[in-house]
Amino acid sequence: MELQNIPIARNTDPKISLLSESLTNRRNRTSDIELLLGWVRRYPERTAMELCQIMISHGVPFYRVLTLHKRLSDAKQLNYVRNAGKRDCMQTGRLAGTWVIK
Repeated sequence: MELQNIPIARNTDPKISLLSESLTNRRNRTSDIELLLGWVRRYPERTAMELCQIMISHGVPFYRVLTLHKRLSDAKQLNYVRNAGKRDCMQTGRLAGTWVIK
């Protein structure tokens, strides 16, 4: 599967989300996925929120972190990462999936 075949928004999302599809640069999505894979490789078996906190603590700008964690589902559909199980997230205290490189 290629990135251009992965929709940015679901067809059940509000119209504003569907409009974002046309505004989002796929090249940015690709570089975001590559950057995210480095973090997942370095910090395996972390939840998305834990990865966000790690990135922020290492100086990744908050606005960038907000988009990076959304690329986990893209990376999963591209078979780059997989879910490694569920556990309580150290950030939220809720049950959440963890991620590892395939």
